[in-house]
Amino acid sequence: MSISDAFALYQRTAEAGFATWRLGFQMTESLLAAQAVLVRRMTLIVAAGARDHALPKRELARMLPEKISAFHRAGRGAARAMAADNAARGKLETLAGAITADSLVTLDLVERALAISGAWWQPIHATVTANARR
Repeated sequence: MSISDAFALYQRTAEAGFATWRLGFQMTESLLAAQAVLVRRMTLIVAAGARDHALPKRELARMLPEKISAFHRAGRGAARAMAADNAARGKLETLAGAITADSLVTLDLVERALAISGAWWQPIHATVTANARR
């Protein structure tokens, strides 16, 4: 392995590590934002109590369609990322097959899994954090 090959491997490994960190950060931020949104919405509902006219009907009406839309976009993004990956590779490789091969194949699989996971998580993260800011 030449020095340039070793540096390229190091760079790809570092980028995969940063991508893993970014995905983990987005997931954590999404979970915290979801908790904040739930607390705020439950507070509105409880404060309204039995007074039907005080219920935040507009906010309640947005809750289900937002979730459906976010998960639809997430699924579509992951499907597109997987289709592009499969088209580029011509086949799916399994984790077991990658582990038995060399480290470059394993790193390639990790990079592809991160790209697909990121494509799935991004719409959910965007929706949840937007709800928390609202």
